[in-house]
Amino acid sequence: MASNGDHMRNALKRFLLPEIADFGFVGKPVAFHRVRDNYHDLLSIQYWKYGGKFILEFARRERGPFVTSWGPVIPEEKLEIGYIDVLQRARLEQCGPRAGKGFRGFNICLLAWHLFCILTATFNPRHFPTLSMPSTSSRHRPATQQLHRLQFTGTGAEYFRIWVVNLLLTILTFGVYSAWAKVRRLQYFYRNTQLAGAIFDYHGNPKAILKGRILALVLIAAYKISSGISLAATVVVVVILTAITPWLLARAFRFKMVNSSYRGLRFNFNGS
Repeated sequence: MASNGDHMRNALKRFLLPEIADFGFVGKPVAFHRVRDNYHDLLSIQYWKYGGKFILEFARRERGPFVTSWGPVIPEEKLEIGYIDVLQRARLEQCGPRAGKGFRGFNICLLAWHLFCILTATFNPRHFPTLSMPSTSSRHRPATQQLHRLQFTGTGAEYFRIWVVNLLLTILTFGVYSAWAKVRRLQYFYRNTQLAGAIFDYHGNPKAILKGRILALVLIAAYKISSGISLAATVVVVVILTAITPWLLARAFRFKMVNSSYRGLRFNFNGS
């Protein structure tokens, strides 16, 4: 028997995705984009995998590459709404006590109507009666404290399938697939971890992880080779490794942080 999540995914594919394509958007859930002469539109449709709630986000920016606050430049064709500051996005979600937790009671007609409002109206909050836009002044208002607990929705059976595939492909590729396996593993754990009704996500590039692992193998090989040459060569390599290890650890932690996000807002690490 199909679950609510299955009904939601089928409805999105059957009704909503064709409408998005008619508006000129390309991409795949949850990230779409549309390029025009002078501007670049970004659209995100986030939904709970078990069905029952969803959030729409929209952003408009000028054409060209995007410079992140942590340094890297994102090409226009690879830009997603998660890179855009949360204060520069329009979000359609349930207002009131459940704000931030999405719309409850999934209805494909309701979702299509809100999407139509976003895509046909000018990017102006006054055109969206139910639009929730964070304001800079609201950040200074006292808020009622509320306790939120982390929740994990994954299951052992789901992860077992991922683990088996990762293990087999890693063995068949002599370890090369291990970088892709790490991304799949982290994405599973991140996307099944919830806080206040929203999930975390991981955006790491497997090729970048693979390059880092190749560098680590090169350093280990250099140590092994130097130990077979002379004591002096070994001491030199050990001194070099000791000097660059803190830098490598900081770079690795920074990579993990900038590729981790919560509600589309990326973390950062400025330590050195």
